[in-house]
Amino acid sequence: MILNVRDLRAKHNRVEITESVELPSLAQGRRDIVRVEPLRATLHAAAASELVEVAGTLTVPVEFVCSRCLTQYCQSLTLPFREMFALEADQVDEDDEHMHLTVEDRVDLMPYIEETAQLGLPYVPLCEEDCKGLDPETGDNLNIHPAKPAADRIDPRLEVLAQLLKKNE
Repeated sequence: MILNVRDLRAKHNRVEITESVELPSLAQGRRDIVRVEPLRATLHAAAASELVEVAGTLTVPVEFVCSRCLTQYCQSLTLPFREMFALEADQVDEDDEHMHLTVEDRVDLMPYIEETAQLGLPYVPLCEEDCKGLDPETGDNLNIHPAKPAADRIDPRLEVLAQLLKKNE
């Protein structure tokens, strides 16, 4: 996805960009992502004085594995996208992380799109906010099979003490 910054600035135009791109690197190194469908970028680029602003939304359907109950679920992430490009160094605001200096006429938007998509992924994917996870003893999904009350179990290390207490009663 290439944007010609000089042409856009010279003509004071607004350009609409709608494109689908594959991002195989999005799932790389992540065991909680089963599948990533193509990302859909709906962006508009506009020249404003000495800057070019590219803004819009990125939509990417992802199939995750829930971190608590280990079930697979699909979620469509809709991420805001905003980057600004300046052709002159004095126009760049060092405090704005979305502002970049361009030394060429053309800007490849893919690294910025990939970064936004990576940062938009949930750190701990959950199928539901109140997911109950797995039963530590049986391994059952507690969302489907609620936990049974724990029986009066005694830690095997303390069983001798329990027998002694029963004997004294």
